Parts: sequence; C-alpha cells; structure tokens
Amino acid sequence: MGSGYGDGRYYPPGCCQGPVSFESNGERIYYTGINDEGERIPFTGGPTWLRVHGGSCVNCHGRDGTGGFVPMMCDEKSPDIRYSALVEEGMSEDEIKTAITKGVHENETLNYCMPRWQMGERDLNDLISYLKKLD
Repeated sequence: MGSGYGDGRYYPPGCCQGPVSFESNGERIYYTGINDEGERIPFTGGPTWLRVHGGSCVNCHGRDGTGGFVPMMCDEKSPDIRYSALVEEGMSEDEIKTAITKGVHENETLNYCMPRWQMGERDLNDLISYLKKLD
C-alpha cells in the first residue's frame, strides 16, 4: 500500500501525488485500489510489486488514464484506458468490464501485467463511471 497520512491523503506507491479526497468511489478505486467501504479490491495476476506493495489503476495508466509507459517488471506500454479511447478501439462497456475482471478482450488474454480485479458490480460500475470522467 502507498503512503497513508493522518490527514486522509493517500499517495499510491510509485506515483505522483494523488488527490487529498475523492469525489467518488470510482475515483478512490482508480487511485488506491480500495473502495469506499475501506476494502482492498482483490486481484490475481499483475506484476509482483502490485501484490507486495499494493497499488491500483493509476500506477500503470497514470493520473489521466492515457498510459503510454512500461510499468516496472512489465514488458509492454500500458494502454490508454480513458473510456472514449477504449470505445474508439471498438470496446463496449461489457468488454471493458471483462478486460478489467478477467483480463480478456476478443478471446485474447491481455498482457500478464494486467491484474484481474475481483470487484463487485457496484465497484466495477463506479470505476467505469470514473473512466468516463477522464475524457
């Protein structure tokens, strides 16, 4: 897990300063990997550092969601995950959800660095809503 401060600030490991507070559950999940119930979203796969130190979407895709860099211990640049970019690539909302939770798109397994997030429907919908705000 990143640095937690007594004043409620949270900074994910290896990332730039995060917000002092979160406007939504989706934003909290994007920045911390923790939902507004205080539960860390479990996942399988992903780079070792994510399992050891914690992290979330922001660590690989950046604050603006555009990705474009190779995360530590990975071998591919992280993609742009802004909702508009994913739709432009031909993905439906259900396909985006499948990519997040199962690491699959068009029957192809995504890169091993993409964690398979095991989140409930509410958290998943909240995260998708936040990805739409990144546009």
